[in-house]
Amino acid sequence: MQTTFENTTLDAVGILTFRKESLLESNSASLPTSISIAQSRLGLFDTPAAEIDNVILPSITIINNKKQEIVNLCSLASTTIVVLGVTTTSCPLSSEASDVSSFYSDIIIGAGATAGTNIGIGTSAVIGFGTVYADDLKGYISPNLENGVYSTNNPIENTAYSSITVSNAGAGRSTKLFENDSDSANLGIVVAIQPGFGVTCDGYASSISTLISEIVSIRAGLSSYINGATIVKNYKHSYQLGYWSLKRVEQKHTDDVAAIDAVLGILTDPSMISP
Repeated sequence: MQTTFENTTLDAVGILTFRKESLLESNSASLPTSISIAQSRLGLFDTPAAEIDNVILPSITIINNKKQEIVNLCSLASTTIVVLGVTTTSCPLSSEASDVSSFYSDIIIGAGATAGTNIGIGTSAVIGFGTVYADDLKGYISPNLENGVYSTNNPIENTAYSSITVSNAGAGRSTKLFENDSDSANLGIVVAIQPGFGVTCDGYASSISTLISEIVSIRAGLSSYINGATIVKNYKHSYQLGYWSLKRVEQKHTDDVAAIDAVLGILTDPSMISP
């Protein structure tokens, strides 16, 4: 028996209609229940992950404030004065990069030496210096997971370390402290103050040494929290993948229904399909 074009069209409409009804039933019946359960289980780890990050964040602020204090003290020591017609700094500063790197090793990632005028100090004398960058708390974050992007087939594409703030605390599959992060804020420069040239200058150097010790101590105290956050986030990540996968299925069903409707619109349009 010869199959007519009209019967083929009706068969196609019937097949697609059945497929559409099946997808809609899935999205309104069993799938929402599975999604709700997965979301509830994810929340059991999402909340404590955020709480631990929020415990850590104030300490990062304190560290960076102390770094700024150090930069400010170095700025005071670098103030220029004129002595017997010669412009010099108010405190004697080392011209050696090695002096800077050894004294400030915990808060800089490198040192150099150049004319003071090249680093904002009003003298042509060579001065050793280092650049201070902020510490930063970061999470190894997958944007598609954290932001609920379900239009892609890859939940972990573009995963990278990104800054953690109060607004995204708990994000990522791990937490890591980036000390002296060159991708973070540039807080200014430090210089090595030569000892034994007066109470004021020695006081600057002593205060700086104390601040550095405090920074090191605070960092050490954060290690257990950072490890704890990462352990919790590893579990969170597993449940997050499960939740994302279900939401992806839901999105795929919705997209498929829209595609079927588009085809049905064509197949049932008399102006496109002859009766």
